[in-house]
Amino acid sequence: MIARRMAPLLDWYAARRRRALERVSRDAAQIQERALLSLVAAARDTEFGLAHGFASIRSIADYQACVPVGEYRDVAPLLHRALGGECSIVWPGRTRDWVRTAGTTAGPKIIPVTAEAFSSHQKGAWDAFLMGSGASVPAIWWAGRCCC
Repeated sequence: MIARRMAPLLDWYAARRRRALERVSRDAAQIQERALLSLVAAARDTEFGLAHGFASIRSIADYQACVPVGEYRDVAPLLHRALGGECSIVWPGRTRDWVRTAGTTAGPKIIPVTAEAFSSHQKGAWDAFLMGSGASVPAIWWAGRCCC
């Protein structure tokens, strides 16, 4: 019963979100630059941000000039310090959650998962779900009558 009432609302929201994502995709480069600059501004006062002049970065070109291309091993000492509990090393505050990768290219790695990153991943998962739902899943699925 609840599913039948929710299906039209979810369909409406999914269509609305798909339209928003389609608009964004037309201007992907500008959206990506804004995202980068937002992250740089947030990390401006971290040890990494101070060492790389984040306060002066205003464009992708500035970022490329200030932050050299590196490898994981270049930032691993900073990440290990943050893992040990030090604050504001590569991201503001203390990072609570971490994942360890299998390390297919250069051995195992530890990766910080900040609250902001987790939220972004959740939003991306919902966006993928909503994009897929409108493309291939009929409303009957939402009503719980799918046989699959």
